[in-house]
Amino acid sequence: MGRMFNPPHPGETILEDILPALGITVSKAARQLGVSRVTLSRLIHGQAGISASMARRLESWLGGPQRAPSAESWLRMQANYDLWKAMQKPAPKVVRARRTAS
Repeated sequence: MGRMFNPPHPGETILEDILPALGITVSKAARQLGVSRVTLSRLIHGQAGISASMARRLESWLGGPQRAPSAESWLRMQANYDLWKAMQKPAPKVVRARRTAS
């Protein structure tokens, strides 16, 4: 598998692509999603990640997996972003697991 190059936080997709395409505000989108404006604002500004619950909300809100990213796609975007961020830090110091004699 190739190395990822700075994947965007999935909230950026909502802020830069979805909200403008729908022509709605963060407040209206939050109401439609059934979350607080603060919750959605934190997500779209990269201060919070997409949870499984939010991924399901986004999938339903945008019309389901046939019309928009699936819940799995949203979670994959979040995982890719989180892993890329983690890979920017020094590797953690760990002791390798070893098999013990039975």
